[in-house]
Amino acid sequence: MQLNYLQQIFRAYSKLFKIFEIQNNFAMKYFIYVLLTLAIALMIYNGTLIDFSNPLQGDSKTAVIGVLAPLCVVVLLIILLLSRTIQQKVRKAK
Repeated sequence: MQLNYLQQIFRAYSKLFKIFEIQNNFAMKYFIYVLLTLAIALMIYNGTLIDFSNPLQGDSKTAVIGVLAPLCVVVLLIILLLSRTIQQKVRKAK
């Protein structure tokens, strides 16, 4: 009797997690796109602050760092998007 009750609870939770996983994947995809957009916007803004005659002097040095940091974020987010796409294809193949 006790085991049957635990099995029912486990089945209910597993269905709930599958629904949450689908919604989480959907929300995560758009969250990644929002982060990509913000990172690109920061790169553009900091790119306008760079003094190209002396790019590594004063405030321009901070702007160069401000361009490189979002560039790293963009690369990492693209890798994350690609890995999630591969993961979904592998799951569908099973």
